[in-house]
Amino acid sequence: MSRISSILVLLIFIVVFPSTYFLYHSSKDGAVEEIIAASQSDDVNAMAERFDWESVRQNLKDKITAQKRTMGNYGTLIGPDISKVDEIVDYYLKPENIEIAYIYHDILFPEVTEEQFIRNIAYAPPFGFSILMGYPKDAPSTQSVDPLLQEELEARFIFRLDGLTWKVKEINIPIFMIPTRTYSQPALQHFKQRAGAY
Repeated sequence: MSRISSILVLLIFIVVFPSTYFLYHSSKDGAVEEIIAASQSDDVNAMAERFDWESVRQNLKDKITAQKRTMGNYGTLIGPDISKVDEIVDYYLKPENIEIAYIYHDILFPEVTEEQFIRNIAYAPPFGFSILMGYPKDAPSTQSVDPLLQEELEARFIFRLDGLTWKVKEINIPIFMIPTRTYSQPALQHFKQRAGAY
């Protein structure tokens, strides 16, 4: 390797990699702070902007369908019927339905902060990060949930760069947490009535 090539490689390691690392962490941290702020202020629009809805829906449909097929006959006992997967994902995964989470946060966990739902934030290769959200263990709640079940009540949100911003591209969620039916009303209207939020 020539001396010039060696100098260029050294410059890349000294300048480019640290800069990239700094930009990755600072932009990731900024995105997480914005998400927490959107939740604290019940800002549905700001939270919805952090999702690539088409990608999230398609990824979830593919994952649920693959899981159901892998489970074979056992798949009929857990999660939605395979013929209903697309309908269920399309029904629930809509921007306006974020409000349902805000309503139930206020009802079930009025004293629990957004940070208490975050179990970890991790690197998601090749270039992204994930937030693992789960039942806030050891937090006061109006519900009594078995500690073993609390451990399983979680979903991982995987963020990838979308232009110059981070967006959720995938959600990994246990199949037992996937709803098994839809309703004649829009989901937001149905769950508002159920929660007495009208």
